[in-house]
Amino acid sequence: MRKRTIIFLVLLTLLLAGAAVYGYLVLFRNAGHPVSSNNTYKAVPVDAVLVQHFSQLSTLTGEVLSPGSYMERLFHPVAGTQALLEELNSYITLHNPALLKAEALCSLHPSAKNSLATLFCVSGSLSQDTQWWENFFAGLSIPYIKLSYDGQTMYQVGGEGTGNAVYASYVQDLLMISSSRVVLESSLRHLARGTSLADDPGFARIVEQTQVSKPTRLFIPHQRVPALFAAYLGVPMQKYAAFVRTSAQWTVLDGFIGGHEVRVDGYSVFPSGAEHYFSTLLGQEPQKLMAPQILPAATVAGFSLGLSDPASFLDAYGRYLEWHKIKRNEPEKERIEWFNLLYPTEVSLSCVPYGSELHWITVIHSRYIHQARIQFALLNKQEEGKVMKNPLPGLMPGIFGPIFNLCQAGYYCFIGS
Repeated sequence: MRKRTIIFLVLLTLLLAGAAVYGYLVLFRNAGHPVSSNNTYKAVPVDAVLVQHFSQLSTLTGEVLSPGSYMERLFHPVAGTQALLEELNSYITLHNPALLKAEALCSLHPSAKNSLATLFCVSGSLSQDTQWWENFFAGLSIPYIKLSYDGQTMYQVGGEGTGNAVYASYVQDLLMISSSRVVLESSLRHLARGTSLADDPGFARIVEQTQVSKPTRLFIPHQRVPALFAAYLGVPMQKYAAFVRTSAQWTVLDGFIGGHEVRVDGYSVFPSGAEHYFSTLLGQEPQKLMAPQILPAATVAGFSLGLSDPASFLDAYGRYLEWHKIKRNEPEKERIEWFNLLYPTEVSLSCVPYGSELHWITVIHSRYIHQARIQFALLNKQEEGKVMKNPLPGLMPGIFGPIFNLCQAGYYCFIGS
């Protein structure tokens, strides 16, 4: 597997892990927070693979139309879509600036086999001009034709034969745009029949509890993560989506996205039981993350698990594996007891550059470092200030899962006293 592919997978897993980075899951925020306008969700079909909501249109257009930005790479508007969005942005800026503050979203949907198409949606409720949509098309420089679907007017902008055709419709103060006619027609059906993503009770509750203080919110349905892997990494990579698919039901990330920078907080939602991986963290108290204090500033990717009760976590992880009938190469009971006597409060896996290569390292923070030294002294001779051969290189994958196989763990050392 290529290095950049591994990094992508870890970064995606890290984003989806949300509050698991802190070893504690927040299922819902305090209901006292203000609620934003969420009209655009009504146009999103239920087969959405990913939904990114924006508090205002200018954030969406500024990022989607910026070459090489995170948004442009993820939603990658085809030439026809980009041309229409540029014309729309210019028109709104000059003739209807109130819409620059309108809520907007992008969502990804299955289109052709193993491919995804983007749906762009903008709320027109802030417009002072009730005829703005007709006026926009009256001055549009791109050729278009009118179509009809399910009693609604739909526009085909650009020539279909050129491969740059894009489809648009304006219904119930909602503008919908997609390069896929199938996706746009699906959006119109869901909107008309009240069966969209907004009508799902679970999703609606997540939306209500998400703060509006951040400019963007990203919603990810875990069951559909394999479609993301197939579309962006290829079908053979779908097998690596199994863990992410079973980690929770939904994850919502809210924060700031600009150019090459992403800063978000994550919250994951799942029902009670052992079906989802994040359930293994219930009951764990938040821990102060110590690994970042010793990791190089150039660290590429990584994650940390905060553990206040390692034994409880290991029991819950065993139930998760049993639920999914995953065979566990569990260490002997004595080895697990030995590990627990390290008094771990944090287990971290990180990818760091060294020379011209990338290497994975594991960091374990011990509540009692002196006791941890004693534990290792029971297995091999200790040398102060030295890097020593690890007597148990396969212990971490056996306890915490195969992702720790990324770290060969052939050697270890102590930092701190």
